[in-house]
Amino acid sequence: MVMILGLLSLLIGLVNLACLIVFLIQLFKAKGVGHGIAGLCCGLYTLIWGWQNADALDAANPPPAGLKYAQWIRIWTGLIVVNIVINIASQAMARM
Repeated sequence: MVMILGLLSLLIGLVNLACLIVFLIQLFKAKGVGHGIAGLCCGLYTLIWGWQNADALDAANPPPAGLKYAQWIRIWTGLIVVNIVINIASQAMARM
C-alpha cells in the first residue's frame, strides 16, 4: 500500500510540475526574467503570483488546453494539498 501511495504521489508531483511550468511561462511573459527566475527558484512565489493574477491572465489571453488560468490554479493548489495528505498517510503506514 505504501508503494501505491508513493507512485500516486509521484504522479501528482508530475502534474504539479506541469502546472508550475504553465504559470512560469506566464510569469516570464508578464514580469520579465528577474521574476521568472525567482519563480523558478521558489515555486511558492509562482503559486502566489498565479492566485493573484489568474483572472487578469484569463482576460488578457486565452489559456492552453481549454482550461482557464483560474481553473489551473485551483487544480494546482488542490493537488498540492492532496499530495501532502498522501505523503502523511504514506509515512504513517510505513511506521506501522
